[in-house]
Amino acid sequence: VHFRSARSFDFPDSLGSPLDALLDETVIYEGDTIRFYSSEDRLSIRGSGRMVYHENELASQEIDYFADDELVVAKGEPKLRDGASEVVGERMTYRTDEREGMVYQGKTAFDGGYYYGKEIKKLSDDVLLVKDGQYTTCAEDPPHYSFHSSKMKLMMKDKAVARPVILHIRGIPVFAIPY
Repeated sequence: VHFRSARSFDFPDSLGSPLDALLDETVIYEGDTIRFYSSEDRLSIRGSGRMVYHENELASQEIDYFADDELVVAKGEPKLRDGASEVVGERMTYRTDEREGMVYQGKTAFDGGYYYGKEIKKLSDDVLLVKDGQYTTCAEDPPHYSFHSSKMKLMMKDKAVARPVILHIRGIPVFAIPY
């Protein structure tokens, strides 16, 4: 059985302000099972779950939205797409009010390279922080070579800053530089 629902928050038009259109928000969600827990103000989606909000799309086997905390938690190989980028991981958390999130055991690709990290934090539309990460342009899994770093800051379509950087060839560290 496949369910689809759309939730729209409409505010009263008592003042008739031209800003009212900016307050309309629509979230589309679907999954094999959708449950609303009104006492907890929580939405739970299980099995082939998907949420779409503006240009953002989250797909995962388990998605929970905690409205009071403005927090989305996804488990089961979640995949988040926002415009041109896509991040995949084992678990994700995303704050809808701050538009920031964390991906655990994540991977993403951009600018011709592949980034992996124990933790990937999305700070804004263009900045990612990666903890215990690696970068490579090799599409093989595992890659033939990669650059490892305990800390990376990725500014999409600009640059990546990392320290320290260790070159691995076939999983063996061969060269290190401070940053």
